[in-house]
Amino acid sequence: MSSSNHLPIVSVGVPSYNRVESLERAIDSILAQTYQHLEIVISDNASTDQTEDYVRELMKREPRVRYYRQPVNFGLARNFEYVLEKATGKYFIFLADDDTFEPETIEKYVDFMEANPDYSLVSGDFDLVDEGKLIFRELAVDYGGSIPILRTLKFYAEVTLGSIFHGLMRREQGQRIPFYSTLGAAWHFVASLVYQGKVKRLDFVGYNKEAGGVSAGFHGYARNLGEKKIWGYFPILKAAKDTISEIGWSNRVYHDLNPLVRVIAGCAGCLLILGHYGLVIKPRTWAGKILRTLHIKTPNERRFQKLTTNLSQEQKTQASS
Repeated sequence: MSSSNHLPIVSVGVPSYNRVESLERAIDSILAQTYQHLEIVISDNASTDQTEDYVRELMKREPRVRYYRQPVNFGLARNFEYVLEKATGKYFIFLADDDTFEPETIEKYVDFMEANPDYSLVSGDFDLVDEGKLIFRELAVDYGGSIPILRTLKFYAEVTLGSIFHGLMRREQGQRIPFYSTLGAAWHFVASLVYQGKVKRLDFVGYNKEAGGVSAGFHGYARNLGEKKIWGYFPILKAAKDTISEIGWSNRVYHDLNPLVRVIAGCAGCLLILGHYGLVIKPRTWAGKILRTLHIKTPNERRFQKLTTNLSQEQKTQASS
């Protein structure tokens, strides 16, 4: 794809704090995109390492970088919110400072969104990696129904992980959504996008997610967000509880709904999260533990073994060609 000025600008938001080495890898993956009509919005959350030196030097050779250094650390959630506030592109995508894109990711996303104006979010799949080794592949999801609140409730009924937060969205729609420094905030953000438009999964891996980031454990994540310690033990309960107020009255995205409908939908979303956790996620977890105790591979483990075997064969083929 050409970098013609007729193409829409994509804003890539990179919130960062004290990770200069991984930030370099993240930025390199942006610069390597086949889609070049970009702006790179970096918010440095008062880093004490060499982040500022690196970005100042980068700006000398890369005019697409916009750098904001915060005088004090104002928290993880606010740093994500800030890069979205400063974005000016038609489209927007978050890149964590320890993650990377695959080279054709943004081009494929833009092509889809330009052809499908009724979609608010598009995403490929996500590889969770640890020191370059694949440890899990998270599949993105489709939400294509025509009734916005039903799409949103379907999302709450199925959501398990939150990586689709790193899909490509329409910037103006993203900027309508309030940010919260709370567990489950990424779910509620995506749910607000689902309400505003349809969501598409593209069948390729677009994003590599580092396993050792701030969300590696709920206790550490809750601490980084300033949450009460107890919610680190019960993150699903916290996310479910907040769904009532999120839809019911606090999120302006849902203000076109009748107030009573909003409260009912918020309560329904809460129950759907708890039901999915209690009836699907927990039983699968227990069944997995039992199967592993009996030295039997779970269906997910068999699928993952097949995936890694295929990747290994592809890498060997590429190395020999």
